[in-house]
Amino acid sequence: MRTISKHARAGLLVAALLCLSGCRVPVTPNDLINPPSSEIGLSEKNWDAIQNLLPEGAQLVPQTIGQGNGIAFGDLDGDGIDEALIVYKENPLHGKMHKAALLKQKSAQWQIVWDAKGFGYGLDYSKITDINQDGLPEVVLGWSLGNAGTGMDVYAWREGTLMLQSKEEYRGNPN
Repeated sequence: MRTISKHARAGLLVAALLCLSGCRVPVTPNDLINPPSSEIGLSEKNWDAIQNLLPEGAQLVPQTIGQGNGIAFGDLDGDGIDEALIVYKENPLHGKMHKAALLKQKSAQWQIVWDAKGFGYGLDYSKITDINQDGLPEVVLGWSLGNAGTGMDVYAWREGTLMLQSKEEYRGNPN
């Protein structure tokens, strides 16, 4: 019967330890990219339904100030059900047309009830919050305008839609 040399046994032991220790081929970037899901308050089923409402090839635009992935939630119309504000690139392969859309759930189905063109080169900030302390939430969108600075659009829910309340320049964090 043949015996295995010390070097061969050591090699087999090292190989077994590497296999058992979890070392493996690194994943590709495509394996790491997933659509937003429960961490933003959406189940995968809901995210699929929302994504189907957006134009083909649309991509979420993450905000550059604070933490945000282009989706904000809040109850704008006072019905007790949060609406979703989504900022996306309409067709990233042919320019960078930014858009914002407000989605509501009606009969357990998401529907786009408002949309608008974005401004600038990126999204600094998106939030549904009561900025003027009147007890009603507003939609706040901060846009990076490149060398021209930054611009903030504030929308309020009036008469069943969002209406622009103000358009201003700002510096720093809009919180």
